[in-house]
Amino acid sequence: MKKLTILAIAIGFVLCSNILKADDEPEFKNYNMISGYVEYKISGRATATQQLYFEEYGKYEAKYTQGEVDRTAGMDPADKQGVSKKVKFSSVDLVTPDGVYSISLDEAKGFKGPAPDNKKIIEKFEAENGNFDKVQEQTMKEGGFIKKGKEKVLDKDCDLWELEKNGANVKVWLWKGIELKIVQNAQGLTSTQEAVKIVEEQEIPFNKFDVPTGITWLDPKTGQPIKDK
Repeated sequence: MKKLTILAIAIGFVLCSNILKADDEPEFKNYNMISGYVEYKISGRATATQQLYFEEYGKYEAKYTQGEVDRTAGMDPADKQGVSKKVKFSSVDLVTPDGVYSISLDEAKGFKGPAPDNKKIIEKFEAENGNFDKVQEQTMKEGGFIKKGKEKVLDKDCDLWELEKNGANVKVWLWKGIELKIVQNAQGLTSTQEAVKIVEEQEIPFNKFDVPTGITWLDPKTGQPIKDK
């Protein structure tokens, strides 16, 4: 009887462990690591730095960008003087379970939308038994990208993907779902975003994902402030 009791306890422990493990496994992943921080350097029409923070496999994500953009005449319809003009900017883009936000910190203005609908990506993970690499490859191919091989960025083995569309060329170096490098060529202009630092599995303070206060929200169709109802 004593042996049966011990056996029952052991079986119960195994079952509970499996349930806990299943509960801990997310339905989907935007990144193939729980949390992290990536620092980027951006060059081209804009010269900037960007900091990417994410938690819970990308369920929470924040991109802070600071720099200056070239608004030379012919590039910006609002500038008719033909004078090169560098304009500084600071922005944050947030993805949370409550919504998505794109905010100009300089102007205290921004756009907001509903939380991402992850139904399709969840279905993909279910179909591939949670295999992140297969889901990522399927998603990239659906977007029109062609896999070109592997190359290293920051000593990480990245999958190199390329897209040719409407005269534009985009190359993306992906590692664990993170875009470590992006090069875009369109209308004779080249822009590059490349990671210069990665910190893996770093716990991120959740205030990084807070929506700033005092923001004037704009209508995405008209660009005009949304009136409070």
